[in-house]
Amino acid sequence: MENKKLEEMTKLEEMVRQKMNEKERIWMLGKVSSNIVCRLAKQLIKNIGYTQVVTIIQRELRECGAKDAKKIMELFELEPGSPENASKVLKIAAIILGMNLNVKGKETVITECPYGDSVKEFPYNQPFYCNICREYCRGLIEGVIGDEFTFVQTSSLSEGNEFCAFETKKRE
Repeated sequence: MENKKLEEMTKLEEMVRQKMNEKERIWMLGKVSSNIVCRLAKQLIKNIGYTQVVTIIQRELRECGAKDAKKIMELFELEPGSPENASKVLKIAAIILGMNLNVKGKETVITECPYGDSVKEFPYNQPFYCNICREYCRGLIEGVIGDEFTFVQTSSLSEGNEFCAFETKKRE
Protein backbone atom coordinates (compact mmCIF):
# COMPACT_ATOMS: atom_id res chain seq x y z
CA MET A 1 0.00 0.00 0.00
CA GLU A 2 2.83 2.41 0.88
CA ASN A 3 4.56 1.77 -2.46
CA LYS A 4 1.34 2.48 -4.37
CA LYS A 5 0.90 5.81 -2.55
CA LEU A 6 4.53 6.69 -3.19
CA GLU A 7 4.15 5.86 -6.90
CA GLU A 8 1.02 8.01 -7.10
CA MET A 9 2.84 10.93 -5.44
CA THR A 10 5.76 10.55 -7.83
CA LYS A 11 3.40 10.58 -10.83
CA LEU A 12 1.59 13.66 -9.52
CA GLU A 13 4.88 15.49 -8.94
CA GLU A 14 5.97 14.65 -12.48
CA MET A 15 2.64 15.84 -13.91
CA VAL A 16 2.97 19.16 -12.07
CA ARG A 17 6.55 19.61 -13.31
CA GLN A 18 5.43 18.90 -16.90
CA LYS A 19 2.53 21.36 -16.71
CA MET A 20 4.27 24.15 -14.78
CA ASN A 21 7.89 25.24 -14.71
CA GLU A 22 9.48 26.44 -11.46
CA LYS A 23 8.75 30.08 -12.19
CA GLU A 24 5.05 29.32 -12.80
CA ARG A 25 4.85 27.30 -9.56
CA ILE A 26 6.45 30.14 -7.57
CA TRP A 27 4.09 32.64 -9.21
CA MET A 28 1.09 30.51 -8.25
CA LEU A 29 2.41 30.15 -4.70
CA GLY A 30 2.56 33.94 -4.49
CA LYS A 31 -1.03 34.29 -5.70
CA VAL A 32 -2.27 31.63 -3.26
CA SER A 33 -0.41 33.12 -0.29
CA SER A 34 -1.59 36.64 -1.10
CA ASN A 35 -5.21 35.45 -1.32
CA ILE A 36 -4.89 33.70 2.04
CA VAL A 37 -3.33 36.71 3.74
CA CYS A 38 -5.83 39.16 2.26
CA ARG A 39 -8.85 37.04 3.18
CA LEU A 40 -7.60 36.57 6.74
CA ALA A 41 -6.88 40.28 7.00
CA LYS A 42 -10.39 41.15 5.77
CA GLN A 43 -11.91 39.06 8.56
CA LEU A 44 -9.56 40.43 11.20
CA ILE A 45 -10.23 44.00 10.08
CA LYS A 46 -13.96 43.36 10.24
CA ASN A 47 -13.63 41.99 13.79
CA ILE A 48 -10.97 44.20 15.40
CA GLY A 49 -10.42 47.17 13.09
CA TYR A 50 -8.03 48.26 10.35
CA THR A 51 -5.56 50.20 12.50
CA GLN A 52 -5.02 47.38 15.01
CA VAL A 53 -4.62 44.75 12.30
CA VAL A 54 -2.13 46.85 10.33
CA THR A 55 -0.11 47.64 13.48
CA ILE A 56 0.12 43.97 14.47
CA ILE A 57 0.92 42.73 10.97
CA GLN A 58 3.57 45.40 10.37
CA ARG A 59 5.36 44.52 13.61
CA GLU A 60 5.24 40.78 12.93
CA LEU A 61 6.37 41.11 9.31
CA ARG A 62 9.34 43.30 10.22
CA GLU A 63 10.41 40.59 12.66
CA CYS A 64 9.88 37.90 9.99
CA GLY A 65 11.92 39.93 7.47
CA ALA A 66 14.78 40.40 9.95
CA LYS A 67 14.91 36.62 10.58
CA ASP A 68 14.84 35.90 6.84
CA ALA A 69 17.62 38.45 6.26
CA LYS A 70 19.86 36.58 8.68
CA LYS A 71 19.12 33.28 6.90
CA ILE A 72 19.79 34.79 3.44
CA MET A 73 23.05 36.38 4.66
CA GLU A 74 24.14 33.05 6.08
CA LEU A 75 23.22 31.14 2.89
CA PHE A 76 24.93 33.63 0.56
CA GLU A 77 27.81 34.41 2.95
CA LEU A 78 27.02 38.12 3.20
CA GLU A 79 28.25 40.26 6.09
CA PRO A 80 25.81 42.43 8.08
CA GLY A 81 26.18 46.20 8.30
CA SER A 82 26.63 46.95 4.61
CA PRO A 83 24.04 48.88 2.56
CA GLU A 84 25.26 46.96 -0.52
CA ASN A 85 24.54 43.65 1.19
CA ALA A 86 21.14 44.96 2.30
CA SER A 87 20.39 45.64 -1.37
CA LYS A 88 21.51 42.12 -2.30
CA VAL A 89 19.34 40.58 0.43
CA LEU A 90 16.30 42.52 -0.83
CA LYS A 91 16.91 41.34 -4.40
CA ILE A 92 17.42 37.73 -3.32
CA ALA A 93 14.21 37.80 -1.25
CA ALA A 94 12.27 39.30 -4.19
CA ILE A 95 13.54 36.59 -6.51
CA ILE A 96 12.65 33.89 -3.97
CA LEU A 97 9.14 35.38 -3.71
CA GLY A 98 8.68 35.13 -7.48
CA MET A 99 8.92 38.80 -8.39
CA ASN A 100 10.39 39.94 -11.70
CA LEU A 101 13.13 42.52 -11.20
CA ASN A 102 14.61 45.01 -13.63
CA VAL A 103 16.84 48.08 -13.47
CA LYS A 104 15.66 51.62 -14.20
CA GLY A 105 18.38 54.19 -13.66
CA LYS A 106 19.74 53.73 -10.14
CA GLU A 107 16.74 51.73 -8.92
CA THR A 108 16.01 48.04 -8.94
CA VAL A 109 12.32 47.80 -9.71
CA ILE A 110 9.62 45.16 -9.49
CA THR A 111 7.96 44.94 -12.90
CA GLU A 112 5.64 42.02 -12.11
CA CYS A 113 4.31 40.93 -8.75
CA PRO A 114 2.39 37.70 -8.05
CA TYR A 115 0.57 39.58 -5.28
CA GLY A 116 -0.71 42.35 -7.57
CA ASP A 117 -4.16 40.88 -8.24
CA SER A 118 -4.90 40.53 -4.54
CA VAL A 119 -3.71 44.09 -3.94
CA LYS A 120 -6.21 45.42 -6.47
CA GLU A 121 -9.09 43.37 -5.00
CA PHE A 122 -8.58 44.49 -1.41
CA PRO A 123 -11.43 46.90 -0.57
CA TYR A 124 -9.58 49.49 1.52
CA ASN A 125 -8.16 52.78 0.40
CA GLN A 126 -4.62 51.77 1.27
CA PRO A 127 -3.06 48.89 -0.68
CA PHE A 128 -2.92 46.42 2.20
CA TYR A 129 -0.67 43.87 0.54
CA CYS A 130 1.76 46.62 -0.45
CA ASN A 131 1.95 47.51 3.25
CA ILE A 132 2.75 43.89 3.97
CA CYS A 133 5.48 43.83 1.31
CA ARG A 134 6.97 47.12 2.48
CA GLU A 135 7.09 46.05 6.15
CA TYR A 136 8.64 42.68 5.30
CA CYS A 137 11.29 44.49 3.24
CA ARG A 138 11.86 46.99 6.07
CA GLY A 139 12.54 43.97 8.31
CA LEU A 140 15.02 42.60 5.76
CA ILE A 141 16.86 45.94 5.73
CA GLU A 142 16.88 46.17 9.54
CA GLY A 143 18.13 42.58 9.71
CA VAL A 144 21.17 43.54 7.63
CA ILE A 145 21.99 47.13 8.58
CA GLY A 146 19.93 47.87 11.68
CA ASP A 147 17.39 50.63 12.14
CA GLU A 148 19.75 53.44 11.14
CA PHE A 149 18.21 53.23 7.65
CA THR A 150 14.59 53.44 6.52
CA PHE A 151 12.79 51.91 3.58
CA VAL A 152 10.51 54.10 1.44
CA GLN A 153 8.27 53.07 -1.46
CA THR A 154 8.73 55.49 -4.37
CA SER A 155 6.45 53.84 -6.95
CA SER A 156 3.63 51.27 -6.73
CA LEU A 157 1.89 48.96 -9.20
CA SER A 158 -1.22 49.16 -7.01
CA GLU A 159 -1.36 52.93 -7.57
CA GLY A 160 -1.24 52.47 -11.33
CA ASN A 161 2.49 53.04 -11.74
CA GLU A 162 4.43 51.05 -14.32
CA PHE A 163 6.48 49.33 -11.58
CA CYS A 164 7.11 49.15 -7.83
CA ALA A 165 10.30 50.75 -6.59
CA PHE A 166 11.77 51.28 -3.15
CA GLU A 167 14.57 53.39 -1.79
CA THR A 168 16.69 52.74 1.27
CA LYS A 169 17.65 55.99 2.99
CA LYS A 170 19.72 56.83 6.02
CA ARG A 171 17.46 58.06 8.83
CA GLU A 172 17.80 61.77 9.58
